[in-house]
Amino acid sequence: LYRLAARPCPLPWQFPPLPYGNFLKEIMTEVSSGSSGRQSSKGMHGAANDGEVLHSTLAQDELSGAASSIIINIMQRQIPEDVESMSDNKSGFETGTGCAEGRDDVTIESTQKDTLGLRYADVPKRGGVVQDTDFSVAEISEITDPTAMVPCMQIDVPRPMDITLSTVIDIEVGSLPNSAEVLTDAKRKAYARTNLQAGIQALEKEEYDRAAAHFATGRKHLGENGWKVDKAIMLELCSEGAKAYYKTGDIDVMNELIGDILRRDIPLKEKFIAYEYKMLAEQAEGNYNESISLGLDVLRQLGLSAPKNKKFSTLEVLVGYLRTNRALGKRTAEELLCLPKMTDEVASMGLRISELMLTSCYQAQPTMFVMLVFMMVRETLNNGISASSIDAFVSYGVILCGVFRETRRGRELAKAGELLLASSVLPERQSRVAFASQGLVYHWSMPLRDTLAPLLEGHRVGIEYADIESTGLNLSFYVDHTFYSGCCLEGEEVSRMIQLHIGLQNDARTVTTSKSQTNYISSELLVQNYLLAVKKLRGIEVEENEQNFHNVLEIATKTGNQTLKAYVYTLLLELSVFFGEWEEGMAILQKTDDVRTALLGSFGEVRFTISEALISIKAAQISSSTMSSFKWSRRAWKSLNLVRGWSKKGNVNVHHSMYLLNAEFAALRGKKRMAGNCFTSAIGIARNRAFLQDLALSHELASGFYQKIGDDSNKEFHLQQAVKCYSEWGATSKVDQLVNLKT
Repeated sequence: LYRLAARPCPLPWQFPPLPYGNFLKEIMTEVSSGSSGRQSSKGMHGAANDGEVLHSTLAQDELSGAASSIIINIMQRQIPEDVESMSDNKSGFETGTGCAEGRDDVTIESTQKDTLGLRYADVPKRGGVVQDTDFSVAEISEITDPTAMVPCMQIDVPRPMDITLSTVIDIEVGSLPNSAEVLTDAKRKAYARTNLQAGIQALEKEEYDRAAAHFATGRKHLGENGWKVDKAIMLELCSEGAKAYYKTGDIDVMNELIGDILRRDIPLKEKFIAYEYKMLAEQAEGNYNESISLGLDVLRQLGLSAPKNKKFSTLEVLVGYLRTNRALGKRTAEELLCLPKMTDEVASMGLRISELMLTSCYQAQPTMFVMLVFMMVRETLNNGISASSIDAFVSYGVILCGVFRETRRGRELAKAGELLLASSVLPERQSRVAFASQGLVYHWSMPLRDTLAPLLEGHRVGIEYADIESTGLNLSFYVDHTFYSGCCLEGEEVSRMIQLHIGLQNDARTVTTSKSQTNYISSELLVQNYLLAVKKLRGIEVEENEQNFHNVLEIATKTGNQTLKAYVYTLLLELSVFFGEWEEGMAILQKTDDVRTALLGSFGEVRFTISEALISIKAAQISSSTMSSFKWSRRAWKSLNLVRGWSKKGNVNVHHSMYLLNAEFAALRGKKRMAGNCFTSAIGIARNRAFLQDLALSHELASGFYQKIGDDSNKEFHLQQAVKCYSEWGATSKVDQLVNLKT
């Protein structure tokens, strides 16, 4: 019945000890006596260590009932400890040959070790080799490798075939072994590994709830002492589980898994994924300073230089810019794409942590954001490009446009990030690049409305790949650009904006039900600001349970979200301008610092500057003291120069506003003719570029100017046009104000 496979003379340590031989003989004796002399039968299909999956597969085999029950009983017995210890010292094989009836050599695929059972879906005549197993129950043979262990009965090994994970793993989510089954450590490992593979497969299919359930089941298989049973599998189950729970929005469970990993005395490299998702969780809950501190700590553990967590001075920023600009030179986007790949693992990990810190720094420490981007760009130039270099290049483009007015160079760097994204085949990063490039770079040199479709696409891709942060930011910039581009407040774009906001609120409620903080707080509040502005312009009352500007400011202050606070002040100034509430606008400017740093690169920075200039000019006109008038005039002049600089650099979205500010400033200085010409230019450009709200404002301010100089004809004409334009825009409340003023 038995034939030993041919093998060369093995080394002494390759022979199994006597207890193992007796254990094998027991198997062979019972199988032969139970099989009634059959010459051939179907083997057992398995993908586990020591027969734990035989229960669900023997029904498909052609073994006799007696032989099946005998094998199950034997495989469930306690294998001698010396057998397990010896199997743990055996290495896997790569290729080999086998003897079978009718052929001499059979090539098989690589695996780790061998055991009794089938390797693939087709069934060999007797025995076989199973993939990803821990030990075998047989003698040494050359079927696979001189050091491998295979069943020594007559074997017909199947030919290799292309096999996918789905053919190996077909387990019920959350399924546990029979409570009556005695689980050895080997079985625990096998069950856990099976669930780990199933969870990874579910992650790839974006089935995050299913993946989380698989990883949780795998940890249950390993038990309370899972880290001792198999540290490597437990680490993967916790790390991948943290990722799955982050995707589902269950931050509480994710934090438990991350905490379990970080408490272990294991190398930083093995904890790295846990640190990544810990930082993302802190950002999702609005704990930006905590996320920054954690990132800086990881950089120090890696032995890399890290910036200080502080507000950097203008001089420090300028020095960092000069160093980075010198290192970058005049490289084009295509030349940056040709940089070598980053091979330094520590540098790559450091760049990834810096990338994760960017969002928190932008929200809470804007000057640190700038310094961090400088470091990332220089690191890429020194050590090569990685996936994190995409963010480095695009963010540097944001700084060039928003701080140094180098719009053309900024677009080139953003293009470099987009080219790198295309060459890296990383579709899950498309949403992140979309909000950075369209929301913070391209509006400096292209019409604002042209960014709406790409931002909407970025929002869709973010939902598809469960990129929570980028999904919200794309929506925020979409709403921002929709409002400022002059779209009708009752039109299709604003209706879409409201529908997306409702979807965002529903997502937030879904996340909240998992007993975790919502990942959408910051984005939802940003969108809420614009909806509040739309309601005020349309004369709709804010509901009692609805957030108002004061509530949003409180949340922004509590969480340290400087960007959210800056957006609130920007919209309040905008509304002060539209409703002619100049005193309220003056009060806001007096109690706030320069928020442009917190709005770095966004169109909100542009609108804040325009509103600041208009309010400062009006404040200079109505100020009672000469000194106060001089201070407001100087502030207006500085803001006006910024707008002129942007216009000169080709920002097509500010040309009409520049002429409007020139008209108001000329009127302040008594230059009537110049003021009239500038009003005419502002009105013409705003009409041509469809900035409906700015067209209405230009007519209204022109009407006020002509009223002061006693030109009643032009006053009435521009007032009528202002009412008409505000009506087309949908600002019902503003129309009522002008009609009442007229009567």
